[in-house]
Amino acid sequence: YRKNKGCRSFNRKTFYKTGILIGITLLNIASNKSIINKKINYLSSLSLLFYVIHENDLFRYYTKPLFYQWGFSIGGNIVLWVLLEALLLFLFGMILSAVYKLSLQKIIYKITDNIFDIFSNIWSKIEKKLLLLN
Repeated sequence: YRKNKGCRSFNRKTFYKTGILIGITLLNIASNKSIINKKINYLSSLSLLFYVIHENDLFRYYTKPLFYQWGFSIGGNIVLWVLLEALLLFLFGMILSAVYKLSLQKIIYKITDNIFDIFSNIWSKIEKKLLLLN
């Protein structure tokens, strides 16, 4: 980021340290609470896939800049555009995550379980041979 005359420059190290501290604090608060709500638990089960969608290069480098460019060309308040983008990202991500969970998740779990079993068997054979050498 460029230094602007008259204002402090953005300090990434402080920003990341603060973000990590806030994240750890929120995790500790959440780990002490027991939430028994089916809707919240369902949404939280979608969070990993939602994160993968959010951090996707297609979204980060193409869709997001186009959205902001479109917003700036129309005009209006940037805060409203950021909030609208966050809302659309949340809705789109949750819909895609729910579709994945209802359709492909069982198949992918079976495939990964089979792959894990194959590698576990291979590893146990290698481990037995290594123990015999000793």
